[in-house]
Formats: sequence, C-alpha cells, structure tokens
Amino acid sequence: MGQGEIFDPNEEVNPPHPTGDNQNLAGDFNQAVENLTSMRKVIANLEKLCHKLGSPEIWAQPSRCREAVDQLAEITPQIQNLPILPDGLLQRARDASRQVEHALLKRTIDGLEEACRTAGVSFQCISRPSHEYRTGTFTLVMDPASGRVRIGYARELMVETPMETGIIWNELHRCIQELKKGFRDSEFFFKELLAVYKGMLGEKGRKFGERVELADLPGRLTARRLSRSFWKNPRPGAFHPITRAMLAYGLDQLILNRALGQDGFRLRLGSATMDTTKKKADVLYLEKGQAGGQYYLTFWFEKDPGAKAEG
Repeated sequence: MGQGEIFDPNEEVNPPHPTGDNQNLAGDFNQAVENLTSMRKVIANLEKLCHKLGSPEIWAQPSRCREAVDQLAEITPQIQNLPILPDGLLQRARDASRQVEHALLKRTIDGLEEACRTAGVSFQCISRPSHEYRTGTFTLVMDPASGRVRIGYARELMVETPMETGIIWNELHRCIQELKKGFRDSEFFFKELLAVYKGMLGEKGRKFGERVELADLPGRLTARRLSRSFWKNPRPGAFHPITRAMLAYGLDQLILNRALGQDGFRLRLGSATMDTTKKKADVLYLEKGQAGGQYYLTFWFEKDPGAKAEG
C-alpha cells in the first residue's frame, strides 16, 4: 500500500520486525492492562464487601459476619498496593469491619454472662483493653480481629477456640474435666509428689528437705503414671501427659483442701523472685497461692510428725 492510497481493512499487513524498544513498550503496555484489570476486580470486590458488612441481615448470622471480616483481612494487602482507590472506600470497609468485630465480641460476652449466671458461676472482666475475662478459675482472652478465644488456667494456655458462646462453654467443661483427670484426689496426689521428690533427690545427690525445681514435675509425673504395658508397647493413644496446668490445679487443690501436710510429711513451696519470673518455663503460677495468686519456683518436703490432711 503506497502513500496516498486508501487503507483496505481486508489487506494483510505484516507488522515491522520488533526492535528491543518495541518489545519493552509492548510488555509495559500488557502489564499496565493486567494491573488495571486487577485493580478493577479488587475495587469491585471491596465495594461488594462494604455493602455486605453494611447489610442489617448479616448481623444476625455470626458466621457470615466472621467470614466477611476475614475476606477484608485477605483483600487489604491488595488494596494498599493500588495506585488509585475511590475516596473513603477502604476506610468504609475498615469501619464496617470494626463494627462487626465489636458486635461479635459483645454477643459472645453477653452469651457467656447469661450462661454463667444460669450455672451459678462467676464471670468478670479483668482487662477491657486486652479483652481478658475470668469465669470461675479460667481466664478467657478474646481476640476480635481473629475471632478466636484463648482459654487458660493458672496462666497456662489450655485451648484456643472460635469466639462463639456455645463452643466456648463446651470447651470450658472439657478443660475442667481434663484438670480433674490429672489430679484424682488429695491423698493420691500428695503421695505421688512425695515419691517423685525422693527420686529427684537420689538423682541429684541431695538430702531430704532440700529444694528441687517445680518445673521438672510434669514430665516426671507423666513418666510415673505410664503403665508397664505402655513401656512394652508404646502407643500414642495411651500416652496422657501431665501438663503444667494439671500440676497447678493439683497443687491448688492441695492448698484448697488443706492437704499440704499428710502422713507425717509437709509439702513446702518456694516463691519465685522478680528475676526468676522472667523465665515463665521455670516457674509455676498457683491460683490459690499467697495474695490471691503467686509464682513458685521450687518445692520440698519436711518431716512433720503431726502433719495430717485437714480437708
């Protein structure tokens, strides 16, 4: 086709051989198109999410609320990388997300308060900024952003569960049964501790009445309770470890039942200092300790002819 001739759309045109500059320009153009398409999709998804979070119907369904908040958390990194964003759209989504989180937290707290009131169990707020609550002897730390709750005893995490009243209530019942399983009764637990103490003295070459580390007890109690059949044929399902929470519960029960003195022996607990409490793995917190709860580092037994359980 020469100069001045009319362009024929049916005529086959051979494009010029691409140079390096042309190739770079074409690549940049294609990338720009992909970015624009991706940006449009992200903005469209965000607008739908804002509409969903602002819909009254969704507030009656906690699972859908949680799903929408999780979607926002997933899409936020993509949004923040966009060069252009409609005015206030991201802020609208974040505001709606916070409202949903607050509503779900309030619904969970109200549900737990009602459940505890019906069961005759205490429920109180320990710290509002950290969303920490206490029911009976358990602490609940709620994380509205993730929709999860951490349930603990004696400052030891026992389980993490979704922030839904029914699930939390069931887990609390399961946790108390787990703690009781590790304790049995005051007389049995006291004799176990005394036997383990004597074994630790022999290993360390110490005399009766000397202190030993409290943090060593869970593993030693676990080993002591394993049956002969387990050692002959170890099976994962037959292994039931004594956790730090179980140990704390057992010691709390001895204090509560006034059973620290039995059969001519008395169990003593050594308080942790400010420095030793920095290493939480080396100390154990007791709910029934002095001053309404305290960290302990060591334990030992003393001979006390007049010692007997009062509970």
